[in-house]
Amino acid sequence: MDYFDDISVLDWVILDALADDYESISLIHETIITSTNLKPTKREILDRIEYLYQKHYLSLAEQQAFNKDDLIAEVGDKTKDQKYWFGCTDRGSNAWLGLTDKYKSKTIPPPSI
Repeated sequence: MDYFDDISVLDWVILDALADDYESISLIHETIITSTNLKPTKREILDRIEYLYQKHYLSLAEQQAFNKDDLIAEVGDKTKDQKYWFGCTDRGSNAWLGLTDKYKSKTIPPPSI
Protein backbone atom coordinates (compact mmCIF):
# COMPACT_ATOMS: atom_id res chain seq x y z
CA MET A 1 0.00 0.00 0.00
CA ASP A 2 1.40 3.38 -1.02
CA TYR A 3 1.53 6.28 1.37
CA PHE A 4 -1.42 8.63 0.70
CA ASP A 5 -2.91 6.11 -1.73
CA ASP A 6 -6.37 7.43 -0.82
CA ILE A 7 -5.62 10.79 -2.48
CA SER A 8 -6.99 11.19 -6.01
CA VAL A 9 -5.84 13.69 -8.61
CA LEU A 10 -8.83 15.92 -7.68
CA ASP A 11 -7.87 15.67 -4.02
CA TRP A 12 -4.32 16.69 -4.93
CA VAL A 13 -5.43 19.79 -6.86
CA ILE A 14 -7.63 20.78 -3.90
CA LEU A 15 -4.58 20.44 -1.64
CA ASP A 16 -2.55 22.37 -4.21
CA ALA A 17 -5.09 25.22 -4.16
CA LEU A 18 -4.74 25.30 -0.37
CA ALA A 19 -0.97 24.89 -0.20
CA ASP A 20 -0.30 28.43 0.96
CA ASP A 21 -3.56 29.81 2.35
CA TYR A 22 -7.13 29.13 3.46
CA GLU A 23 -9.74 29.33 0.69
CA SER A 24 -13.50 28.99 0.25
CA ILE A 25 -14.94 26.28 -1.98
CA SER A 26 -15.78 28.89 -4.63
CA LEU A 27 -12.18 30.09 -4.72
CA ILE A 28 -10.88 26.50 -4.79
CA HIS A 29 -13.24 25.78 -7.70
CA GLU A 30 -12.13 28.88 -9.59
CA THR A 31 -8.46 28.02 -9.08
CA ILE A 32 -8.94 24.46 -10.33
CA ILE A 33 -11.02 25.51 -13.36
CA THR A 34 -8.58 28.22 -14.43
CA SER A 35 -5.27 26.50 -13.73
CA THR A 36 -5.79 22.78 -14.46
CA ASN A 37 -7.34 20.57 -17.10
CA LEU A 38 -9.88 19.27 -14.56
CA LYS A 39 -13.45 20.58 -14.62
CA PRO A 40 -15.11 19.44 -11.39
CA THR A 41 -18.33 20.99 -10.14
CA LYS A 42 -18.44 22.82 -6.84
CA ARG A 43 -20.47 19.91 -5.47
CA GLU A 44 -17.79 17.40 -6.52
CA ILE A 45 -15.22 19.58 -4.77
CA LEU A 46 -17.42 19.75 -1.66
CA ASP A 47 -17.70 15.95 -1.58
CA ARG A 48 -13.92 15.56 -1.80
CA ILE A 49 -13.37 18.32 0.78
CA GLU A 50 -15.69 16.47 3.14
CA TYR A 51 -13.58 13.33 2.69
CA LEU A 52 -10.29 15.23 3.10
CA TYR A 53 -11.65 16.96 6.20
CA GLN A 54 -12.81 13.68 7.75
CA LYS A 55 -9.38 12.12 7.07
CA HIS A 56 -7.60 15.14 8.64
CA TYR A 57 -5.98 16.43 5.46
CA LEU A 58 -7.89 19.72 5.82
CA SER A 59 -8.98 21.99 8.62
CA LEU A 60 -11.49 24.80 8.85
CA ALA A 61 -10.48 28.36 9.70
CA GLU A 62 -11.47 29.69 13.08
CA GLN A 63 -12.22 26.21 14.46
CA GLN A 64 -15.64 26.05 12.83
CA ALA A 65 -17.67 22.87 12.73
CA PHE A 66 -18.19 21.23 9.35
CA ASN A 67 -21.85 21.70 8.39
CA LYS A 68 -22.65 20.00 5.10
CA ASP A 69 -26.11 21.57 4.74
CA ASP A 70 -24.62 25.07 4.99
CA LEU A 71 -21.89 24.12 2.53
CA ILE A 72 -24.43 22.70 0.07
CA ALA A 73 -26.28 26.04 0.22
CA GLU A 74 -22.98 27.83 -0.36
CA VAL A 75 -21.94 25.77 -3.39
CA GLY A 76 -25.49 25.85 -4.76
CA ASP A 77 -25.36 29.66 -4.77
CA LYS A 78 -28.29 29.77 -2.34
CA THR A 79 -26.27 32.10 -0.15
CA LYS A 80 -23.53 34.63 -0.85
CA ASP A 81 -22.11 33.91 2.61
CA GLN A 82 -18.77 32.16 2.24
CA LYS A 83 -18.04 31.51 5.89
CA TYR A 84 -16.27 28.18 5.38
CA TRP A 85 -12.57 28.54 4.62
CA PHE A 86 -10.40 25.44 4.37
CA GLY A 87 -6.67 24.99 4.74
CA CYS A 88 -4.20 22.12 4.73
CA THR A 89 -3.23 20.38 7.93
CA ASP A 90 0.33 19.11 8.30
CA ARG A 91 -0.92 15.78 6.97
CA GLY A 92 -2.49 17.54 3.97
CA SER A 93 0.71 19.46 3.24
CA ASN A 94 2.71 16.23 3.44
CA ALA A 95 0.30 14.51 1.03
CA TRP A 96 0.46 17.46 -1.38
CA LEU A 97 4.26 17.49 -1.34
CA GLY A 98 4.55 13.70 -1.49
CA LEU A 99 2.25 13.38 -4.50
CA THR A 100 3.41 16.37 -6.54
CA ASP A 101 5.57 14.29 -8.88
CA LYS A 102 2.72 11.81 -9.40
CA TYR A 103 -0.08 14.31 -10.09
CA LYS A 104 1.26 17.68 -11.25
CA SER A 105 1.84 16.60 -14.85
CA LYS A 106 -1.68 15.08 -14.96
CA THR A 107 -3.28 18.45 -14.20
CA ILE A 108 -1.44 20.75 -16.59
CA PRO A 109 -3.89 22.39 -19.00
CA PRO A 110 -3.25 21.95 -22.72
CA PRO A 111 -1.45 24.87 -24.41
CA SER A 112 -3.61 27.62 -25.85
CA ILE A 113 -3.74 27.89 -29.62
